[in-house]
Amino acid sequence: MRYVNDLPYETKEEENVTIPVADGTRLAARIWRPASSDQDPVPAILEYIPYR
Repeated sequence: MRYVNDLPYETKEEENVTIPVADGTRLAARIWRPASSDQDPVPAILEYIPYR
């Protein structure tokens, strides 16, 4: 496994974000994204860990 510490963009972390689902369930998430993604959208990678 290789770890990357120096990213090419400044990043922004958002903790305790809730994501509403169609059946009324709310998912909790932590999001790391480029700070510039508000103006310039980027693709997303989702990691799902059901038993945490």
